This record gives sequence, C-alpha cells and structure tokens, in this order.
Amino acid sequence: MSEDKTFRTLEAYPQQVEVELEVYENDEEAPSARLNDGRMVVSQTFDLKELRLPERAPIVVTFVLDEEGLLTVQATEPESGRSIDFEKKVLGLSPQEVAQAKARVTGIAAE
Repeated sequence: MSEDKTFRTLEAYPQQVEVELEVYENDEEAPSARLNDGRMVVSQTFDLKELRLPERAPIVVTFVLDEEGLLTVQATEPESGRSIDFEKKVLGLSPQEVAQAKARVTGIAAE
C-alpha cells in the first residue's frame, strides 16, 4: 500500500534549511491529526541547506507499508527533486494488525 501526501514548510520561517519529518502512530480505529493522540515511531531531518526553501514550500511525502509490516517513508522537494528515504520495521504485528495499520495510513493520507 502506498499513499502520497503534500506537506508545506512553515509560514513564519522563510529560507528554511531543514525539515524535521516525524511519523506518529496511534491505537485508535480513526486517524487523528493531533500529535498527542499518538506516539512517535521515527524521526528524520531532511537537510535542505543549499535550497533555502521559501515559506509554504511543498514537500511530498510517500508512505509505503508492505505485507511484512515495513514502513518506508520518502520525502521529496519537488522543484529540485532532492529526496530522503527512511524505514521503520513494525515488529510483532499479526496480519490483521498490519491490515489495520494500512487502513490508518490510508485514512491519514486521505485527509
């Protein structure tokens, strides 16, 4: 399962040199946009020093969750094509729990 979502850099900070990517999960059936409803599972800094991004510049993030429970995240700055990839293995999930996690990813990407 693969979903793309476009995020934007902060309005208050022109000429941004990095983007902090944080992936959260929660145990609820319905997705939540509130960070305190979940727990961070992975965090990665996307170094963009050479680009100095303007306010509200797009960053396209692709989430891929495979049958084995491996979450792959790719963030891309569309104008330069620069990207960063990272993975997080979700250990110990049953096939049903993996299916539920996939449903949550789909719900978040659809918001």
